[in-house]
Amino acid sequence: MLLEKITLRNWRCFYGEQQIEFASATDRNVTLIHAENGVGKTSLLNALLWCFYQKHTPRFEKPDDILNQQAAREGEIFAFVAIEFSHEDNRYEARRSFRKGAGAPHLVVTKIAEDGTQEQVRNDPKLFINSVLPSDMASHFLFDGEHAEALTGRANSATVARAIKDILGCAFVVQSIDALEPVEASYRRNITSQNTLKQIADIEKALKQKQRAASKLLSDLNDLDNSTTTMEAERESIERSLSQFSDIRQAQQTKNNLISTIEREKKYIKLSEAKKQSWVSENAIHVNSKKLIQGIEQVLANVQTEDKTKTKFNKEVIQQILSIDECVCGKCISSDADLKNFLMSQLDTAESLELKSRISKLTALFRKLQRTDTSARNNDFNDAKQANQDHLETLTKSEIALTEVARAIENTDLENISKLQSKSSELYRSILEKKQNRGELSLKLKAVEAQIPKLQAQLDNMSVSSSNDLFNKKNLKLAQQIRKSLTDRLETEIKLARNQINKYVSQIIEKTARKDFDVVVDKNFTVLLKDKFGSDMAKSEGENQLLGLAFTGALAKFAKLRKNASGKILLPGTEAPLVLDAPFGKLDSVYKHATAEFLPEMASQVIVMVNKEQGSQKVLELLEDRIGFQYALVRHNTSPQNQKANETLKVGGRELKITHYESTFDGTAIELV
Repeated sequence: MLLEKITLRNWRCFYGEQQIEFASATDRNVTLIHAENGVGKTSLLNALLWCFYQKHTPRFEKPDDILNQQAAREGEIFAFVAIEFSHEDNRYEARRSFRKGAGAPHLVVTKIAEDGTQEQVRNDPKLFINSVLPSDMASHFLFDGEHAEALTGRANSATVARAIKDILGCAFVVQSIDALEPVEASYRRNITSQNTLKQIADIEKALKQKQRAASKLLSDLNDLDNSTTTMEAERESIERSLSQFSDIRQAQQTKNNLISTIEREKKYIKLSEAKKQSWVSENAIHVNSKKLIQGIEQVLANVQTEDKTKTKFNKEVIQQILSIDECVCGKCISSDADLKNFLMSQLDTAESLELKSRISKLTALFRKLQRTDTSARNNDFNDAKQANQDHLETLTKSEIALTEVARAIENTDLENISKLQSKSSELYRSILEKKQNRGELSLKLKAVEAQIPKLQAQLDNMSVSSSNDLFNKKNLKLAQQIRKSLTDRLETEIKLARNQINKYVSQIIEKTARKDFDVVVDKNFTVLLKDKFGSDMAKSEGENQLLGLAFTGALAKFAKLRKNASGKILLPGTEAPLVLDAPFGKLDSVYKHATAEFLPEMASQVIVMVNKEQGSQKVLELLEDRIGFQYALVRHNTSPQNQKANETLKVGGRELKITHYESTFDGTAIELV
């Protein structure tokens, strides 16, 4: 089977009628589709699954929401996906249509003649599609590359086993083995004597209980795995949404930091102002001492000059004598004019004790100021002044930055971000709980499965010894032999398949992995890495994804190898395109480039969907010689661009605008690069 063309009309995000032709030439077998997140990569992958099988990938949201919303607003009620493909030298078209209000989507498969006319296939279209590419195998060809690592994790051995069995087409064998068990039980009852009938009935009852318990536990495990996968997909979707808000969260943190900085700087400014005022009160006289010293020095010089002309009389004593009008000798001053005139004349040249005391204090201050070092005090003031200026500048810058950040986040729904984060945490706890429950169920299943062969052996022993009914015994033995033969054949085929797939995976890993290790798919279908000493090695997420992609390629190669396999119990393999959605997701540059080199060899036809980060320049260069067609999924919006950045794609020597605003519709269009 090779895909030739897909046509989508008003399906999900694809507005109107959009088409992709797929490359299928031997030397150019790769179709590369460029698309950013949320534009339609996963929808395109699910369009293939929906058209062929009306199925979808586990993380595909709202799978029943088919009709494009823009088309629905315009009154459209019809949508379809049509896939043209070739199979065994014939061309076909599978078309699944959806009509709003008309029930389940309808599948029609037609054969396309050379003249272009179409004739509907007579048999059931579902059966025909399954004969071309069985639905059990399809999920290993139409593949979500971002979850490739899930195939090879230690908890997913059942997934690996189911994948190998799907490619082998052994559902008929498994059903036959299951159908033979009640046949054996019937023969066993017929050859049982009345004496042992109740014992055997009890053992059969116990055996059936254990078998039902094992089946129930296995079903519970599958349900738990599916539920866990759904939760992990939902959490990954939430985390992808939250990653888009990382800048907003950072901006919010920056805003909080700026608010704290502004409050802190205001406090520092108040402290520095208070420090300057305190400094002035303590140091102003010292700082201005140079100017004061000059004036004081002149005053003291004048006082010393005048002091030489002074008499030794005390001015205050003379004034007191004149005020009491009596000399110390008892003579009346007013009665002796000469004495009074003498005393009055002495006032101009007499010393003043108060003035002398002030001059003494001034002289002491003068001496102190002369010894003062003002440079250190000036440095303290300058430091305080500079600190105040620095805090003012920081405050101004922070207030400006706060305004800009607040403007950037004013339209952001922070409450929704918080709810998403809480939901992600809740899912994480639930996933851990489910994984713990899975371990407990696995232990119970192992214990029950260990009891089943013991009860079976008891039944066999009692049946053989209880009757001489040769006919029934012969038929019982024949049924047991057939069941054992089928079981042994199935185990042999699975072992051969496991070894062959192991070989293919090892060939790919040997060329790509940076570590020196061997890949082993053990008998429990666990994919292990072994070092040169045979010890298990832990796998990183990137190594798990690389292994998952290599395992997928090996499955495709093995299915093609078995295309012409003959046999009555196993279905033959098939050749089918490998469709990979974001296969480079968690790979570093080395593994990404190595994957790009082996990708074209994984199948006869490879369809790869990447965003700009995954489809780096180096990846495109490595794939260039094998690319037949390249397309871009382009987003159209009727809303204005406002402050949103332009989004472009540089590929094939041209720059393509991949997001349009003020467009005539909301939806995704497909453009040939």
